Amino acid sequence: MFSLRNNFYSVKTLNAEGETNGSVTGSTSLNISVFTVKGFIRQGAVVTTIGSGIPANTTVVSFNELTGALIVSNPVTVANNTILNFSSFPQLWRHYSSQVKRGSYYGIDNSSSITFVFNPNPTNSKTFKTIGYEGSNGWQVDSIKSDQTGEIFQTNAIAGGFQTSQDSAAFIKSYHEGEYVLTEASATVLQDVTDSAVVQLNPSGLSGYIFIGNTVFSEEIDSSLRTVVSFNGAGPTVTLSQPVTLTAGSSILFNGEVPKVDYNSVFGSVLPPVDKYYTGFNL
Repeated sequence: MFSLRNNFYSVKTLNAEGETNGSVTGSTSLNISVFTVKGFIRQGAVVTTIGSGIPANTTVVSFNELTGALIVSNPVTVANNTILNFSSFPQLWRHYSSQVKRGSYYGIDNSSSITFVFNPNPTNSKTFKTIGYEGSNGWQVDSIKSDQTGEIFQTNAIAGGFQTSQDSAAFIKSYHEGEYVLTEASATVLQDVTDSAVVQLNPSGLSGYIFIGNTVFSEEIDSSLRTVVSFNGAGPTVTLSQPVTLTAGSSILFNGEVPKVDYNSVFGSVLPPVDKYYTGFNL
């Protein structure tokens, strides 16, 4: 393999083959079933087959990859479904090209697969390769759960002695599906609030984004978690999940997290005007 202008190439000498679609007698025109072609059939390639019917030094004059129409230099006589072999040429292949299907190599489509290898003997030290996946979206891991691990000695009183356990992981998103943004907003309280969940904000002191589910912070709010239940920007008025007591002029902060699927409903656009973060993986 070699690189040229940030593209990667390899050169490989490959034979080609294909099956005839129909029989011919003494003709230079044949038809090849395009679904049976392996490799590249090039002009000038020498054509051979097992048995007789193709004269020596018969070469390809032209080949249509879409229809399978093949013209050769000498008249040939072959039966239907005869396998023809075509001599090799050095072929240049561009890797990572967007013009061919993933898994295609020198015109041959290869199925993709993942083989998982788990450790059947946890007491032995081993080195395992990671899973390789070329793509930042279009995949997800619903869950991972291992078999029972080897016994581990537990010292607590409830589960004392040797116990086994299972390793597990919850839902894992791909890199792009795991995209999210963090939002912040600050405001000042317009008038005193006494044991109420409804807080009126001063419009001149409001900045940032406030939306349902935001976590609310203030020096006058106790440690109990408060979240935004509703927000009316015309007021502006915010309704919290629990009553609070606040002094007019005090500051109140709102923090939130918006997943990619909610960008349009929160920001009115799929391109939020804040920095993006990612919880998923780019394999």
